[in-house]
Amino acid sequence: MKTRTNTELNFFYFFISFSLILTFSINTFATTIDEDFSKENALENLTWIGTTEKFTLYKKGDSQELRIVGDENASDSAYLVTSTEILDEITWETTFRTSAGLSKNNFSTFILHSETSDIFSNENNMLFVKVGGSGKDICLCLGNWIEYESLLCSNKDSIPLDFPLNVRIQKNKENLFSLHAQRTEMENEYIPLGETAIDLDCENEGFSGFAAKFTKTNYNKFYFDNLKIYNPQQPDTTTLYVNQIETSPQVITLNQDGVDDEFIIKYPES
Repeated sequence: MKTRTNTELNFFYFFISFSLILTFSINTFATTIDEDFSKENALENLTWIGTTEKFTLYKKGDSQELRIVGDENASDSAYLVTSTEILDEITWETTFRTSAGLSKNNFSTFILHSETSDIFSNENNMLFVKVGGSGKDICLCLGNWIEYESLLCSNKDSIPLDFPLNVRIQKNKENLFSLHAQRTEMENEYIPLGETAIDLDCENEGFSGFAAKFTKTNYNKFYFDNLKIYNPQQPDTTTLYVNQIETSPQVITLNQDGVDDEFIIKYPES
């Protein structure tokens, strides 16, 4: 049997532990989205579907955000979504901004989960946050673009004009949804606006993104930023400690949640 130096053994132990930790971390986390639209090619980082020609990147000071630019001669609607997956535990976050007067014809939406990519279809079913509309509310809604139920709403007149409105929605394993917001400079953290249980009868795979309805005088006054979709739980990691060195491959079985996973470890030649 060949003898390995301390340096070689230390490297070997690090290699084995790091490989297994990395594997378990990847398996634990589902696909996440973290897009702040700060780069010049930000719209190319994800595959976007919708009225893409009505969305552009807009520089404001040192930052950059997503902006709707519609037809200045007509009232219109616009949407932009990307494929996502709803998890047992999941958090959605985004930032709204508008310099438009909010009304039933001027409002923004944050689409949390849509069954199809056609947001405006009457056959679609989606869960979304509506900012504006009937009064200046923040509402968690379920339904389609035309007909929907407002499940949870904040107080009226709570939307600041032309000030970034940060919104967070959290879902736990019991399908309890909580709505949070940062609405003014005085709120330096998310303020809980309420929670409600929702029985979502839908496929896990769907679409998330943004949409807005606007009159021609507000064709370029709706902005979005800081899109985040993630599993709030930290990954479980497993470190394997090898007590002896062998020259031939070994099969090591680890049990997690009642399931045996086999790993074949091949030792590098010295």
